[in-house]
Amino acid sequence: MDRSHITLVNRWTKAAGWLWIMGFLVVQPALAHVPYLEEEDFSAEAPFQIQQPLEKSRAFYSWFETGEDIDVFTFQITEPTRLFAQAIVPVCQGYELVLPWFAVVGPGLPVPDVELPFELPPGYGATVIQNEEPWTPRETLYEPFGDKWYFEGPAFDETVAATGTWYLYFWNPQGVVGDYTAIVGPLEIWNIRDILRAIIYTPLIRAGQELHIECLVCGFVDERVLKDGDGDGIPDICDEIGCFIATAAFGTEMAGKIDTLRSFRDDYLLTNGPGRSLVEFYYENSPPLADVVRAQGWLSAIVRVLLLPIVGLASLLV
Repeated sequence: MDRSHITLVNRWTKAAGWLWIMGFLVVQPALAHVPYLEEEDFSAEAPFQIQQPLEKSRAFYSWFETGEDIDVFTFQITEPTRLFAQAIVPVCQGYELVLPWFAVVGPGLPVPDVELPFELPPGYGATVIQNEEPWTPRETLYEPFGDKWYFEGPAFDETVAATGTWYLYFWNPQGVVGDYTAIVGPLEIWNIRDILRAIIYTPLIRAGQELHIECLVCGFVDERVLKDGDGDGIPDICDEIGCFIATAAFGTEMAGKIDTLRSFRDDYLLTNGPGRSLVEFYYENSPPLADVVRAQGWLSAIVRVLLLPIVGLASLLV
């Protein structure tokens, strides 16, 4: 094949890749919000102005730069409109006390009975959405588009009607710096500009480049803030993340083998001290290796072969 043909094939390959990404975003909109990165502080002096439609779901990947940082968003209401807002936090070591509160501030709302870290405009009131108490086990959710786990935060979902300028204020009463995501809007509404924005920012988000720390989860996050619903000594989120290397090697279509390994872990490893130490070591050290296995198809095949005797032994025991 001559050079011109190779160039043509490469161009068509790239074009097909872009079309696939755009098609994925259009056909699978429920997997994603329109992403925005807080490249400059959303301050009271320079708030982010949310354009209509307010119902469009947007994800603002934001950052409490200091313990006193307050992020501010503003929008206009001209007719009764559904307003949805929520604050979620990446499940990362060091973010256990990143517990954002936020306030919906608008004309005619009652004055809240809690102290606010900002002044209300004359004639305005606020609805304050409070987070969990510190060191309370919190619900978590997996966000597939960004490939991250988040602490699920409280939400506001009501129709607002008073015309005028409205505000959203986000802050952390615990005074701890850290990343969080402000979700505004309940519906997945996309246009071409949104798709292009997602094409630009989604790879950065999936690579963790919107975060200001290296996000370490199982074995690192203080387990006081992680739920353990089945009482097996392993937080639920770590059960979901599960057998990192095995999942990367076998994939979800071979979930039976992964479940066998999990049963072996629960019945034979978590029931004694040395076994628990082995499990803790595995959770701390296997995620980076699992990423490599997942990215290299040939390596997945090798790992599957190496794990099969272990799976066979586990199958006899559980």
